[in-house]
Amino acid sequence: MGKLSLSLFALGVAACGSDNKGTADAGKTFMDAPPKVFMDAPPKVYMDAPPVNYDFTCFGVTPPTTAPANLTFGGTTETINVQTMMQEGVPAATVTSFKVGNATAIDTVMSDANGAFTTGQLATGGVPLDGYVRASKDGYRTTYIYPPNPLAANASNVPVLMLTEATFGLLLQFVLMTTQDDTTNGFLLVQITDCAATPNGIAGATLTVKQGGNAVGTVTDFSQYNAGTFAVTNVPEGDTTIQATYNSMTFPARVVGAFKKPSGNGATGTITATILRPGP
Repeated sequence: MGKLSLSLFALGVAACGSDNKGTADAGKTFMDAPPKVFMDAPPKVYMDAPPVNYDFTCFGVTPPTTAPANLTFGGTTETINVQTMMQEGVPAATVTSFKVGNATAIDTVMSDANGAFTTGQLATGGVPLDGYVRASKDGYRTTYIYPPNPLAANASNVPVLMLTEATFGLLLQFVLMTTQDDTTNGFLLVQITDCAATPNGIAGATLTVKQGGNAVGTVTDFSQYNAGTFAVTNVPEGDTTIQATYNSMTFPARVVGAFKKPSGNGATGTITATILRPGP
């Protein structure tokens, strides 16, 4: 289903690190040296990096209408260690599967010591499964992952980004430079990609976010860290239609849920993450 890279966050926080300069040369005295004379050399010419050749072969393709009787969804619950700026697994996270429109869970598993998980067999009724998973653990924001399309085949190696509240605060303060009201709103993380098996984020794409036909939330383009990636703060709780455009193409819309902070002691806010593609 593609991958929302955690590097976009790591790069953003790293860019906000210390500006202190080293002072190893302070107080040193160097003997003057005679100027060096160099033969004039022709100026160097650097070629611009070639543009990405995006794959749009799935654009306009009709989505599948059938699916195996049972499917699985697998991946890794992951976070960013802000000290090392490295990805690391989140063990013992509860991963719960749902069908869209039904609040009753259809499966629950626990991620292992490395954060890896695979759901049980999810019944489809023979049609693509329109569903999502929810990953939760004390000390982390609850994360909802929506596949870019209803599942018509097994999904694997899906990264599930989980952030502590402190780390999320750094993201808001230093990268997005905004605030988030979790009491009534959710937070979306969306990447717009092409059709490639290893998808490319599409630089220059645009994202619209609507509820009831009206624009909601504050959309921030993350493309300087990871092409085609957007954060959307303060999205009112509820079904939310997101859609991407690029040049003259309008990609299929996707409906995801925005979730406010759950009730209960120690509850934190949420992250809803998904991919938008040109087609199935």
